[in-house]
Amino acid sequence: MAWWLSVLWAGLGAAGAGYAIILSTQRITELCNLGAAPSWVGEPSVIVTAATIGSWTWVLLAMPVLAVGLVRLRAWRAANMPLVGVWAGSWAAGLALMFLAAEWPSDAPVCGSSTGYYTASVAWLELPACVAFLALGVVMTRILARPPQQPNDKIACH
Repeated sequence: MAWWLSVLWAGLGAAGAGYAIILSTQRITELCNLGAAPSWVGEPSVIVTAATIGSWTWVLLAMPVLAVGLVRLRAWRAANMPLVGVWAGSWAAGLALMFLAAEWPSDAPVCGSSTGYYTASVAWLELPACVAFLALGVVMTRILARPPQQPNDKIACH
């Protein structure tokens, strides 16, 4: 379960960054009069809905990924503390990437153009974010691939 959630979390981050790159290369249409977010010309609503569901899932999975990873690594055992520390550090790196991904995109087009269309402005900063999320998925997978230490009498909470 921990492996699936961590891969899903990192994968959604990479997919979101990839979607932002693709979206930034398209010609944008103005939908401000309808109260909707800018989208590319001819973008199907199913893609917008999938992106919205994916982004909410990505945000909501952050805490369960940490908790399930700690349970999988048996964080309460003293022998597992170094591995648990690495897990918590990789999770914190993923959380930092989430906040950076929210700040990296360029500003959305401003409403009010006389033509109603805007030219593409490629969000190149999303490319390293995509690579970073893929690397995060590899690191989290490697951490979870290590078996926890065998049970012994020492508990970390002494």
